[in-house]
Amino acid sequence: MALMQQFISANVEVPFLSGVRGLNTKVVVKGVIEPDGSMSQIEAVNGPDLPCREEAVRVMRLYKAWKPALLKGEVVRQELFFPVTFKAEARADFDSIRSAFVRYFDRDFRRVSGPAGSALRSISPVDHRGRICNDVVFEQLRKKEWHEALRIPFRKEEFWYKTGVLDPGTDSVKASRVLVRDSDRTSYGPVVTYQENGSRLTFTEFNSERWVSHLRYDLNGLVRTASYCADTVVTELSWHDNGLIKSVVEYATSPNDRVYSAPAPFSPMYYLNAWSRDGKQTLVDGDGYWNDTGVELNGELIRESGAVAAGLKKGKWVGIRADSSLYYEEVFVNGQLESGTSYDGDGTRFTYTDPGKLPEFKGGRNKMYQFLASNIRYTETAARQGATGRVLISFVVCQDGTLCDYDLVRGVESSLDEEALRVVKMMSGSWKPGFLKGKAVRVRHILPVNFQMD
Repeated sequence: MALMQQFISANVEVPFLSGVRGLNTKVVVKGVIEPDGSMSQIEAVNGPDLPCREEAVRVMRLYKAWKPALLKGEVVRQELFFPVTFKAEARADFDSIRSAFVRYFDRDFRRVSGPAGSALRSISPVDHRGRICNDVVFEQLRKKEWHEALRIPFRKEEFWYKTGVLDPGTDSVKASRVLVRDSDRTSYGPVVTYQENGSRLTFTEFNSERWVSHLRYDLNGLVRTASYCADTVVTELSWHDNGLIKSVVEYATSPNDRVYSAPAPFSPMYYLNAWSRDGKQTLVDGDGYWNDTGVELNGELIRESGAVAAGLKKGKWVGIRADSSLYYEEVFVNGQLESGTSYDGDGTRFTYTDPGKLPEFKGGRNKMYQFLASNIRYTETAARQGATGRVLISFVVCQDGTLCDYDLVRGVESSLDEEALRVVKMMSGSWKPGFLKGKAVRVRHILPVNFQMD
């Protein structure tokens, strides 16, 4: 039951207008547990309002891992009533007339409860879902009147979202991302990625310093991973496609990570708990067996398995490709790689004692920044417009250190975008390739190029 409640807590999206005044209630859902573990004929028998009732039904449809009832040794259909909890703290800073969160601060930028004694305020407009929908504006109180002091631009980005391992039958879907973020990558509200139908794909929350939680959903709207950051430790929970808990792991992250990023390749991972899709626990409090599918640095889908002791890899681990061919065999002692052998599709073997490394600019990051500074030219068009910001260029570092497959991930202004791409292309041949399991591999890299005016 504790794991079931954890599933509900991760998946329930409290309807914004229902929860903004505070909410602590239960919606009782009625349904029939089928022999295959799904719930049919689902309906809400009570609830504070229609949005909460609809949300409770949506969440219960996602869970398909019930143990069906037995009668005289036979599996039977069984009606069930189940409570779904809705909790939300009252948001006194929500202004329903403006449809915005209005927060007040003193002269030292410390939060205060209201206008009395305040010198600054921020206004964050939101839509009916509670999503940021326009610029966040900071205003200063001067001569008893509020004057705009700073504006953080709202962005809505449309792109093709790579579904990856969570939806193996689909390569990508059309998606939109909404965010409000300044040049220092500080976020002024959740960053939400969603499908054309409005269903979430990712949802990241922040405090004043950095990200604190990151949820990733499959195309059915089911939370498949939930990452929670406390100081420099990230706890990540994952679920099977039927809603059953799958694993709990921990890894370290940098205290300077303002935005969420997946665990860095080759960083230490602590394996705490794991369950098979039918509910059998194979790893208990850091001891047992791991068997899961993930994406390697080179984009291959790999199922890896092996023993775990005290949260660390132990003994022989094996990686199997999607076509069932052997990809690698590795031996670990106290979580450290002792030896490894990988296999190409043609049977070529590679031996190694280092699992791999990411591509890097020859001479290191400082040399790379010197190269950018020496070659970038601020365009006349951008200067006239006062355009500034960070351009993100994506490219692949090939096995010989050349670059290819360039893509503009995020632009600022067309002439600056072209300039960033021009200079990045000049870097081809100046990179050391990435290595994975003894072999040079193609690795996609994203490089930020900053344009600022003095």
